[in-house]
Amino acid sequence: MKTNRSEIYNIDVLLNKWGNSLGLRISNKVLKALDIDENSKLTMKCVGDKIIIQKKKDLSQMCKAINKDNLNIDREFLDSKVGSEW
Repeated sequence: MKTNRSEIYNIDVLLNKWGNSLGLRISNKVLKALDIDENSKLTMKCVGDKIIIQKKKDLSQMCKAINKDNLNIDREFLDSKVGSEW
């Protein structure tokens, strides 16, 4: 079943006691839409009164995003005469 990733879900949820913490259940519909399973690594941050949970990018995803426009090259060493004395 293909899910539209741009679809917006507005679902009310309850926090449940889980040990000394509280747990949040995420519906299967949302998990499938975001391609998240029980082994997915997530990041969570608090911004104002919001909790933002995002799928953590792995190294291969970050490397694929590098291009000539966002590659940070220190021009000082490229244009330097250091090392070319011979």
